[in-house]
Amino acid sequence: IGTAKKVAGCFDREIDLLYIDSLHEYKHTKDNISMYGSKLKPKYIILDDIRQCGEMERLWSELKEEHGDDAFDASDVTIRNGAGFGVMRKRIQGSWSRW
Repeated sequence: IGTAKKVAGCFDREIDLLYIDSLHEYKHTKDNISMYGSKLKPKYIILDDIRQCGEMERLWSELKEEHGDDAFDASDVTIRNGAGFGVMRKRIQGSWSRW
């Protein structure tokens, strides 16, 4: 959490894009989305490696269910189609903090 606070302190307003490429573990990636998302308040989150392993597929499935049309699997239109590439848009009233 200390690192997230330091990073957030570098910005004086919400950011447009947050790119997350962390460990390919469910909890670690979910925690990164929540921690950085709540502090930086991005309009979009790009999540790399959503097809990398079972844990990432599980997380992406949950994110897709939660965010519906605001979560887009861009894997097939990128060179990352094997590992996966997810794009999420923050809802107007939504928050990243629950993740």
